[in-house]
Amino acid sequence: MLTKPIPEFFSGPLGSHRNYLRHIAFQNHLEYLRCEKAMREQGNSTNPAKYNKLRLFLNSVESLNNILDYLYFEHEGRIGRTQVAFRKSAGSKVPILEALSILANSYKHCVRRDDGKYPKRASELQRTHVHVDLQINMSDPSFSRADADYTFSGPLPMHENILKEAFEFWLEYYNNGNTEELIKRLIT
Repeated sequence: MLTKPIPEFFSGPLGSHRNYLRHIAFQNHLEYLRCEKAMREQGNSTNPAKYNKLRLFLNSVESLNNILDYLYFEHEGRIGRTQVAFRKSAGSKVPILEALSILANSYKHCVRRDDGKYPKRASELQRTHVHVDLQINMSDPSFSRADADYTFSGPLPMHENILKEAFEFWLEYYNNGNTEELIKRLIT
């Protein structure tokens, strides 16, 4: 029976917060960035392409938001507080983490705490536009026509900025940070 902890390298993508960052969160974000770049380069603004972009955006938001949970459960003994208290402290010390948490929660379904500052439904976080064009020929109705067009916008630019800043925070930590220093920063 193995009595020593498994080195981080061998613990798999879900075995530590750093592995989760590298193998899950960063990969989800890179997929989103690739999709965004391809849409720009190809000029593809069809609704199916936008839906795919939103799906990848949500994957990135959710996985970057989950890092705090991985960090907490990996170092729960050293953190010395509840998960809720840890998240609250982290959000107050690093506002982009709070903004990301609110964004992830809002996109999931609705905001859990209703203080009037945030949308209550995920559907409020996108823009849909329906354009109807009716041309009625009164003298000859057979020449009348009706066209309808539907466009979708999402994610919203302000949400993309939150994701970008959160990604930059975690990338900087991954490349240059120290876990003990991060924990201290988030709880003191």
